Amino acid sequence: MGQAKIVLLSPLNQQVEGRLKEIEVEASTVWDALTKVCASHPKLKGYVFAEDAISHSVAIIHNGESLTSDTCADTALGASDEICIATAICGG
Repeated sequence: MGQAKIVLLSPLNQQVEGRLKEIEVEASTVWDALTKVCASHPKLKGYVFAEDAISHSVAIIHNGESLTSDTCADTALGASDEICIATAICGG
């Protein structure tokens, strides 16, 4: 199990009490970390998850690498990993 720093980029940090920009969480995978952070901050859940997958409205970046729902579940966390949750940029 690793200790990860979850970084919430604006406007997502407005969905947590105190408008935190960083949250520490102990978890074994990126998916586990996201689940735990959303359990602690329920307003985030609707932004991060869409049923049993990562929402298309956010980007999940682990140590600088963009992840999908599938890779979040398989990506193990190390001792000082960083997970960034950002709003996805959409357009055409």
